[in-house]
Amino acid sequence: MHLQASKQSDSNPDTVIPPLPPEALRRLVCHDDSLFDLQPDGPLVFPYISDPAQYRSVFDFGCGCGRIARQLLVQNPRPSKYVGVDIHEGMIDWCTRNLSIADAGFQFYHHDVWNLGLGPNNTRQLTAPFPASPEEFSLVIAHSVFTHVYKEQAEFYLGEIARILTEDGIARTTWFLFDRETFPMMFDFQVCLFINEIDPTNAVIYEWRWLVEALRRHGLRLVHTVPPGLRGHQWEIYFRKGPEEPGDGFPLEQSVHLMMSGSGVGILPSAPAETSAVPEEVSDEEVLEFDAPVPAPAAATPEFQLEYPPPRPRKLLRYTGSLSEEDFNTRCADLSWWYHSYYFDNGFSIRGDYDIGPDVEGYGFPESMDGLRVLDLGTGAGWFPHYFEQLGAEVYTVDSRGYCDFDVYGRAENPPIESENRNPDRLDEDGSPIYFSPVSRGFWIMKEILNSKVRFRNSRVYDINLEMFEGKKFDLVFLGALLCHLRDPIGALMAAKRVCRHRVIASTPIVLGETEPGILPRQYLPYTDVDRISWWLPNEACFKHWFLAAGFTGIDVSRQVTLRSDVLRLENGKAGNGNQILRVGSAFVP
Repeated sequence: MHLQASKQSDSNPDTVIPPLPPEALRRLVCHDDSLFDLQPDGPLVFPYISDPAQYRSVFDFGCGCGRIARQLLVQNPRPSKYVGVDIHEGMIDWCTRNLSIADAGFQFYHHDVWNLGLGPNNTRQLTAPFPASPEEFSLVIAHSVFTHVYKEQAEFYLGEIARILTEDGIARTTWFLFDRETFPMMFDFQVCLFINEIDPTNAVIYEWRWLVEALRRHGLRLVHTVPPGLRGHQWEIYFRKGPEEPGDGFPLEQSVHLMMSGSGVGILPSAPAETSAVPEEVSDEEVLEFDAPVPAPAAATPEFQLEYPPPRPRKLLRYTGSLSEEDFNTRCADLSWWYHSYYFDNGFSIRGDYDIGPDVEGYGFPESMDGLRVLDLGTGAGWFPHYFEQLGAEVYTVDSRGYCDFDVYGRAENPPIESENRNPDRLDEDGSPIYFSPVSRGFWIMKEILNSKVRFRNSRVYDINLEMFEGKKFDLVFLGALLCHLRDPIGALMAAKRVCRHRVIASTPIVLGETEPGILPRQYLPYTDVDRISWWLPNEACFKHWFLAAGFTGIDVSRQVTLRSDVLRLENGKAGNGNQILRVGSAFVP
């Protein structure tokens, strides 16, 4: 016996809980019944589509037995208009009898198009127009539809989506994707792969470049992409009407393309070549002088040998200031210790603990950040936010006020800033106080030298919120070597996700030698009486699980970079810095 449509939510008696479809129909849709779970009065159905107004009128292409329709029925706010179509007549009949009675604004129609598996008795036609007027729907859903249609059908229905979308509308679709260069035997006109010779539409995999061009042909722009959590599975592709804007387009990062069916070799990097980055002329002897390798953790296997890759040509920042070299050196000398080294294209430099330039390509950042909003968590001396700005991004950076904001062994609560007996180091444009952390003073010196527009906020990472950033989410959030200094790295990633609309990249030291899949997730606490702010050292699997626990998808932790020592700093006769191997994680907001 099914649940009755009159059943009400315990939390809100006005919310009707729609019945669950029969198992036979559910199995035609998926094999995971948890996907039919409901969250009455909970969050909006699609996290990326966070504006309730986008749900005012919904067209669900391939509605099946009402999986998403049921979720929308209990969503607050509920769409005022919903139309669902599907080629399976039995599922449409069930939805009409069981879901339309819950809300007369929810209507279901049989889409009379032939398909061997789900519509063998339908009219022998490949396409049919949507039962909708032009610009009628603010949200179009096509989940697991374009994964089962031929190219000619895909072209037709992209045109239909463009026809029925409102000017401010958005479409959420899913696709299987591959890279043509993985299959060099294919001709240019061949853009699909199939897995079933009897029913090719069992699964259709599209070349990603073809999809991008097809959207353009229909006046659509790709605004958001979510790679699959499992390599080769469905990608979420969001698009709107109109010409492309800065920040639109398909991501080109290698770690993203490796989630395609096949290897995505078309975007694999070639051997290092001459680039616009001018290598600093440093002798091998000088490099060795400042290489102070950190010993491998005791947990590493005895056979593991720690090796640091040779530095690549250093990526130089553009010098955008007006100070002469003498004045530049005088201004930089105001700070006795720099955490980041700065090397510029005009030969100016200030050397510090770590030189990011030779290894920055290993992080997998986009080559251009034109039109992107980027948030840097953990400013340090500011090399990364200045680099992001020079790639074209609008950049905010966040750092703590000082030791009072650190996670410290044995300290359950953070003391107020007044406990440090400090006055603000400066005032922000709105008059609010700004405090420098032990390493962020260098950021402010370089910001003034370069006439940078990077904006700064004081906050603990757990406390960041959209109000701090004019209510706008970021396309990219970066946490550089920060998670290892936090008591709750998962909470920090959740905070980053809270203000992110697309992608998070984070780096951290990990236990070397403990690689997936042979080692279970685990983390170590390198407690010492000397270093009281270094917390977790995860292995590879655990680092990945941090992102999973924080609610991300499309996770890749395969990248590795060297945090490369530049100037050796001695503390009590011992090296206070040295080369470190960092693992880089990349993940997407679902």
